[in-house]
Amino acid sequence: MREYRTILPFVRENKWRYIFGIIALLFVDAANLLVPQVLKKFADWAQFGELTLERTGQAALAILFLGLIVAAGRYFWRVYIFGTARRLEYWLRDKLFKKYLSLDDSFFNKHRTGDLMAHVTNDVLMVRNSMGGGIIMIVDAVFMTLFTVFMMIYTVGFQTAMVALLALPFLTVVVFSMSKPLQRRSRAVQDTFSELTTEVQENVSGINSIKAFGIEENRSESFGEINKDYQTKNMDMLRMSALFDPLIQFISGIALVIFILYGIRRMLIGSLSLGDFVAVLNYVRMMVWPLIAIGMVVNSFQRGIAAMGRINEIFTAEAKVKEAVSAVKIDEDEGPVRIEFRDVYYRYADNLPWVLEGVSFTLENNESLAILGRTGTGKSTILKLLLRRYDVCSGQILLNGVDVRDVS
Repeated sequence: MREYRTILPFVRENKWRYIFGIIALLFVDAANLLVPQVLKKFADWAQFGELTLERTGQAALAILFLGLIVAAGRYFWRVYIFGTARRLEYWLRDKLFKKYLSLDDSFFNKHRTGDLMAHVTNDVLMVRNSMGGGIIMIVDAVFMTLFTVFMMIYTVGFQTAMVALLALPFLTVVVFSMSKPLQRRSRAVQDTFSELTTEVQENVSGINSIKAFGIEENRSESFGEINKDYQTKNMDMLRMSALFDPLIQFISGIALVIFILYGIRRMLIGSLSLGDFVAVLNYVRMMVWPLIAIGMVVNSFQRGIAAMGRINEIFTAEAKVKEAVSAVKIDEDEGPVRIEFRDVYYRYADNLPWVLEGVSFTLENNESLAILGRTGTGKSTILKLLLRRYDVCSGQILLNGVDVRDVS
């Protein structure tokens, strides 16, 4: 979870929104846990012939009151938890875009446009989902599991509750054994999405060249291969995530059947009332959602971790061109600007040949300089170095005698 350190400032700033949302969610869960107790009372009154019109009305009012709590609580946790996740989406996307603006040309030479677009769109969406729905599911999974177990023990005792909870250890093993493979598949899907975005962006921006050279079929085949790869990786992840619900339902179903048989036997010998049986049966059914939620939490946070890891790679990138601590500002009103290149060497990477070698010239104010040469001989590079889009490898570029690396 160390990948989420980047968003800690946002979480601290919005902690009360998350806290209020979680409190509202706990009220909803508590109200849901009390419903089986109302049904227990109603069933016991019916079994022992104590059910009256007044008691029927009491049970109906109790269910109605709990329903109102659930409705109000759901509204507030949606506003505070989902709403805060939307704020996070804005905050993270804005921070990421500003980071792009702070980086220099050397960074963009190494990263494809499609990758950078995927970070701002798909990756940020995954993080938002994990910090919205993921928070809800993890609170539900922990609170509902613990308190459902407590309510079952409170209602029918430890031994009967343990029979109803036979599935819990098996489900825990299933969930945690599938978490790592799911994270790997999620990362593969997001990486391929970047490739797909890049392919579309490059082809759309170069559509005139594609039409001019008549290579539509070639470009279509290239896109089809990446699109197919994206589909394959999505299907791999889907097959893995699709195992969660069926496995949980199957194991929970077996545990439910065992408890029904055990409960009926105890009812026949008179050691378990109809109300207790109804209550625990509802609690067993309620246990299914927290267990599914555990799987969904793993799925959501594994996707979020993979996405956050990709985003953090951008945040840790450093611009090679940085402004000096005490940068000098050139004031045009002070007089003419004198440009001097002094023995300048430059190449775009250590494994590439030199573009400029020992270039020197002086250009006084109001003078013109014509630079001629073939494509790739460094004409544009001279201007880029002058504008300090790159820094020289050796030598100096001076403006009025001041190195451009020291100029604001």
